[in-house]
Amino acid sequence: HHQNHDHGSYSEKKSARRHYPYIRNALIAFFQLIILFKVLLYFKPSWNTINNNEDVINLKSIEILSTVPLGFALDLPKTLGSLEIYLDSQLISSIDDTASLSEQHEHEHGTFNFGTCDIADHGDDGLKHAFSLGQGVLGNMKSILLKPGNHIIEIQQRKETQLIPYAQLPLKVESPPELILGSNPFSSSPYENSYKLALKEIGQNIACNHFVAGTGWSQLWTRDTSFAAELGASLIHPQVVQKSLMASVEVLENGENVWLQDKCGHFGGWPNLSDAIVGVRGAWSLYLVNGDKEFLSWAYNVTKNSLKRAEHDVFDKDSGLFLGCSSFMESNSGYPEKYENDGQLVGKTKALSTNMLYYSGYKLVSKMGRELGVADEPIHAFEEKANLLKASIRSRLWSSFRNNYAYFEDEMGMLVDNTEGLGTSLALLDFDDDERNNMMLKSTHTTEYGITCLWPRFKYSPSFMEWRNPRHYHK
Repeated sequence: HHQNHDHGSYSEKKSARRHYPYIRNALIAFFQLIILFKVLLYFKPSWNTINNNEDVINLKSIEILSTVPLGFALDLPKTLGSLEIYLDSQLISSIDDTASLSEQHEHEHGTFNFGTCDIADHGDDGLKHAFSLGQGVLGNMKSILLKPGNHIIEIQQRKETQLIPYAQLPLKVESPPELILGSNPFSSSPYENSYKLALKEIGQNIACNHFVAGTGWSQLWTRDTSFAAELGASLIHPQVVQKSLMASVEVLENGENVWLQDKCGHFGGWPNLSDAIVGVRGAWSLYLVNGDKEFLSWAYNVTKNSLKRAEHDVFDKDSGLFLGCSSFMESNSGYPEKYENDGQLVGKTKALSTNMLYYSGYKLVSKMGRELGVADEPIHAFEEKANLLKASIRSRLWSSFRNNYAYFEDEMGMLVDNTEGLGTSLALLDFDDDERNNMMLKSTHTTEYGITCLWPRFKYSPSFMEWRNPRHYHK
């Protein structure tokens, strides 16, 4: 019994020595994990921390499609010091010192812009639109396209050796609607491919949740936003359309909001350009999608004020037409040579497209009023003005020689009977006139790519054509 007991003790000691290296390694690994965990906590904050912190600012969620580049702007106190920005726990940007941000709000705050919100100062002579983007903001270095799903932006404040959660911005990214025409899942039709390309390019023209007027143009334009909304953007980007439209306003001296008049380099802005009323078309298109009565009420008042301003500033009582440049072709290449860089002279003409926009302005503000339950008297007044304007367009801008509507009436009251693609299209859509519509469809010049903006082209002298930039040339 004594011998067996000694043998058992020896076996247990031998077994313990055999397992000792494993126990030691396990303990070492455990302590290494603790050290690593502390290092990670120091250098990289956890999104769980920001969610559990009651002092964290919860910013309003952004909802975008996966075809839209990420961009956001934050108004930050300048006393925050250094910040780090995380997307799904990955460091994506940082600010060394918030005091260096652009000054706003009585010098107490600054605006931090990320992605397609990277804003450049446009100067005193700028277009004074909602924002003006710096060059290259839609390039690869500024564009972040997110996969569908829920994402989160975390803003962390660095104080000495600590990161303190400051704010979080939830992101909801969805896939755009698909267009499926064929039954073969391995091949797409040209229409499906064109649709995908259109979705991609529309997304590339959205910056900071606003539309810009093309990748070559860094401003928000009332006209471009409104036509985009009417042509389908309201269906796929309703929030972007609403933000853009609500930014496309200006405040008159009397405090009233009106649709913001775009400006061009060759002819200037209001009253030479007077097509700002186009905003109502975009607003009505959006309302048909979202049914938002609060937005409709806002748009109704802006449109009503805009019509009042136009009737005072650019309505010609003798002709019954509105003065101002055409809505699409606001550059030298869209007008005869004598109008080169002469906005005041252009402002004395009466363009078909701009007058058609005012006609639709009266019609749509009437519809808005009925939707909102406005009294009959102002609605009837708008409808009567629409009928009078329609009669003036039909009598003064119709060209019997072209069997089509003329481009514009010049400053002397003479018709310039070239055909304007936009004005003709608006007349076809908005005027219920089968006889003239049939004549217009037969007489409008077409090409293999569709109708032209202007036909026939104006003839210019060689010296005049030296300025021509193909990007600005209307064909």
